[in-house]
Amino acid sequence: MRILALALAAGLALTAVQAASAQTRVQPLQPTPPAPTLQKKAPAPAKPDFVILHAGAVGGSNNQFMIQVKNDGPADSPSAFLRNRNKAPGNVGVALTAVPAIKAGQFVWVKAELNKPARPGDRILVEADYNKAIVETKEHNNNYAFNW
Repeated sequence: MRILALALAAGLALTAVQAASAQTRVQPLQPTPPAPTLQKKAPAPAKPDFVILHAGAVGGSNNQFMIQVKNDGPADSPSAFLRNRNKAPGNVGVALTAVPAIKAGQFVWVKAELNKPARPGDRILVEADYNKAIVETKEHNNNYAFNW
């Protein structure tokens, strides 16, 4: 009887192993997702960057002044415009001044002329590329102000 019980237990064990093996074969394999790949971004195109280094009145004049404009960006700049405004209450004067193309890292001096004479103490605001016609590396550094 003992042999019969052992044989029966062995048969059950063999059947369980076969069933487990069959169940493993029947199940489809789960696909493994591809590993993430790092894609390199193309470098951003180089852009110019207008910075006004200095501005000041031309001696003896009440409406002319000189402006030093630098292209601080890594790319050459096309020509642009400066807007110059006298911010003094009751004496608003305006001028648009053309700035020639500037090579990267270089500067130019341009002469501006307000349409109204300035008085001593008037606050003059100079804005490079005031109409945002040129995409620059930094747009927040285009202003310069000085007192006449």
